[in-house]
Amino acid sequence: MDKGLAEALEACRHLPENCHLNVFGPGMSDTDFSLFEGHPRATYGGVLDPAEIPGVLGEHDLLVYPSYYRSEGYPGAILEAFQCGLPVVAARTGGVSELVEHEESGLLVEPRSAAEVESAIKRLLDEPDLYRRLCEGAKRRGDQFRSADWYDRVAADLHSLCRKQTPPGRQAKRP
Repeated sequence: MDKGLAEALEACRHLPENCHLNVFGPGMSDTDFSLFEGHPRATYGGVLDPAEIPGVLGEHDLLVYPSYYRSEGYPGAILEAFQCGLPVVAARTGGVSELVEHEESGLLVEPRSAAEVESAIKRLLDEPDLYRRLCEGAKRRGDQFRSADWYDRVAADLHSLCRKQTPPGRQAKRP
């Protein structure tokens, strides 16, 4: 299981009773859903409709993303968590280690390490100032990936190019 599900489930077994791991999304071909059977602190919630994601994220305190999938890029789940102000505990792999700024927008852990996932979560429970700082950093990081800002920049650049390429005496057509 390259997505780190087994590590996340093992880590949450040792967390305080008020901690619960909710897992969402489609399974991979090797996902063993039997790991949830009888688990004291974990639930599989299935696949969410995209419109549900912000509300579900808003009901949580943290995104745990221990994937060590070798082709992991910039996961949408992490970007969406950041945009909701949720810090991320993630494995230090691929694009994830570029996306999550360690100790600024989340905590990075070694891949395949349930102990490090557990330790990172406990650290956030024990250090409320760190948790608040990571929430603020997550929000800032998420804002860097909002499409509206990029749309405005691209539109301004295109308008500028059109003005430069318009022959004298003719006006550029605006979209």
